[in-house]
Amino acid sequence: NGVPVVLHKATLITQKDFDSSDLILIMDDENLQTLKRKFGAEAKFDEKVKFLLEFSDASSGKIIADPYYIRDFERCYEDVSSSCAGLLERLKQIL
Repeated sequence: NGVPVVLHKATLITQKDFDSSDLILIMDDENLQTLKRKFGAEAKFDEKVKFLLEFSDASSGKIIADPYYIRDFERCYEDVSSSCAGLLERLKQIL
């Protein structure tokens, strides 16, 4: 799909990251449970933690399935791509 693969690395989210972020995007329930365990139930999850797929027109729910488990990389790409486009449009409306 022409997406460049650039040098990058994953990092664990910290309390500082959580506190200073306006929006935290997750892809599945496991991500949500991990955040709740790490930052506690009193954290402002409803305000700042959203499923990325919420920003898409997809009717497949909120979960972006892990392509390594379902072996459907194209579906994952489409879900992420449409969600990012929807998020960009939402941000344009509020900025």
